[in-house]
Amino acid sequence: PFPAQETAEVIARTGIEVLLDRLPDVDLAVPAEQLTRRPSPWLRGLTDLPVLFTPTPAVGRPGSFGGPA
Repeated sequence: PFPAQETAEVIARTGIEVLLDRLPDVDLAVPAEQLTRRPSPWLRGLTDLPVLFTPTPAVGRPGSFGGPA
């Protein structure tokens, strides 16, 4: 394993855990069969990921992450 790969996996895992904690009802907006992948031999990924969820109040302090101060 490469250090950068391990770090990237931790960041991705943490991001997904936080997303699911904050948006517990997140769900695909289209059937999974309608998702399309990028045509690339080097990068595996979706062209888009349409989802539905119930909005919740913002978490954190005002002005964080470029929001209004």
